[in-house]
Amino acid sequence: MNRISVSYAPGKRSAYAEAMFPAIAPTYDFLTRWLTFTWADGWRRAAVHEARLRTGAQALDLATGTGEMALLLSLAAGPLGRVVGVDVSEAMLAEAREKIRGRSAPDSTGTRGISPAPGMAPIEFTRLDGESLPFEDGTFDAATLSLALRYFDVPTVLAEMRRVLKPGGRAVIVEFGEPESTVMRAGYHAYAHWMMPALGAAISRRRDVWRLLRFLPNSIHHHHTPEELVALFRQAGFEEAACRRLTLGIGLVFSGTAP
Repeated sequence: MNRISVSYAPGKRSAYAEAMFPAIAPTYDFLTRWLTFTWADGWRRAAVHEARLRTGAQALDLATGTGEMALLLSLAAGPLGRVVGVDVSEAMLAEAREKIRGRSAPDSTGTRGISPAPGMAPIEFTRLDGESLPFEDGTFDAATLSLALRYFDVPTVLAEMRRVLKPGGRAVIVEFGEPESTVMRAGYHAYAHWMMPALGAAISRRRDVWRLLRFLPNSIHHHHTPEELVALFRQAGFEEAACRRLTLGIGLVFSGTAP
């Protein structure tokens, strides 16, 4: 693939992701689990808990990738619920659809999407820009975004999440943070900035993976601080805006309630 320059500017990060992810889509789940010591799985489960879904709920997962968060939302919403996963990368969505089909019964595809298993909500995966959603106001009970905030303009995506949520609906975002301890932060920086990209590239045998994994920790410094992001939740109109720190601060779960 052609070399793509990395940009942290709003409006350009999404294009970078769309161009990069086709190269790593087949190994994305393995790399995410292996390189985060499976911590990301626990962070997503914590996010679903914060979403406070009831049986029959409708949930939206932005930047759904290979559908890991969508699967957890599907389990929480139950067979009467509905989950929509959106992403700009068709390659990642193809991986998500294949994953769900691999878990589902032969006759499990219906008008509301693919049912991963009995007792779970159907999931519909579709290619959409999370900053410009076609859904009507007040459609969903929860909207989530997992490990992908760096690809969005934060005020814009928060406004869209707020718009499509029902009153009382929950917006939940999972992101990487940094350890609060100075000693832990030094070790984390060494791993995240150098060891993780090198290991990921060696495992996948792709230079693209090294570049993407270098982009991820560097992009943290272009994020808002946790306190700033909580303030942006409030500015977008959310109530109960909060940040929960997990795994010594390496994982962050932000949440807010639509009034």
